[in-house]
Amino acid sequence: METLTGAAGTDSIIAKAAGNAFTITGTNAGSVDDGFTFTNIETLTGAAGTDSIIAKAGGNAFTITGTNAGSVDDGFTFTNIETLTGAAGTDSIIAKAAGNAFTITGTNAGSVDDGFTFTNIETLTGAAGTDSIIAKAGGNAFTITGTNAGSVDDGFTFTNIETLTGAAG
Repeated sequence: METLTGAAGTDSIIAKAAGNAFTITGTNAGSVDDGFTFTNIETLTGAAGTDSIIAKAGGNAFTITGTNAGSVDDGFTFTNIETLTGAAGTDSIIAKAAGNAFTITGTNAGSVDDGFTFTNIETLTGAAGTDSIIAKAGGNAFTITGTNAGSVDDGFTFTNIETLTGAAG
């Protein structure tokens, strides 16, 4: 099979039991790294191994709803996904409605305490609860631009973040 096309209702892809990369190409459309494309699919589900979603160019918003679960503004919901990757444009992660900790590991890269790692993400947004950013070791500069908002010299802007924590260095 080279192309999978969903029909009316909610259609899903459940990945094979190994690391999988879902690449988004448009609204409810994309490809899987083992060679097939899909259209009119609303739910992406990872399996054993480290599964990832790679955003399309142009800026995307990943909204976290729980551990390894969430949605993308291109019409997808996802579960059992461990890595979120942005593309060209400004990509963002919007935290779930509880306290969240974003840990920065490098330029536009890090992790969220909901089980995700991320790369090529430019904006971090907290939600209800006390959200925090934990900087990487080696010296960091936080710039405050407003109430619970600002930027970090590792390429991030942030909003609705209540706690900033530096690291050694």
